[in-house]
Amino acid sequence: MTELKEAYITSDLDLASTLVALRFPLLDLQSTQFPAQFAFEDTEEMREKIALYDELKLLLQPQIFSSAKKRLRSRMTDSSTNPKR
Repeated sequence: MTELKEAYITSDLDLASTLVALRFPLLDLQSTQFPAQFAFEDTEEMREKIALYDELKLLLQPQIFSSAKKRLRSRMTDSSTNPKR
């Protein structure tokens, strides 16, 4: 993974899907190794959402979450089969 300043990195697919569903931009995705790693710009707003996620207090429509997770899985497959993309 490229060196990113001020990045929040997670290998939790559900958390990454939640962040994508909440429209936090995905900066980088490294899926050539297991587990995949997702990098997001580290902001105070995002940290607040992660805290709510950890406390099981974050509300999100299931369809939005499911769609975000499908998009991430698709990107993981694309980047693992075509790593230069």
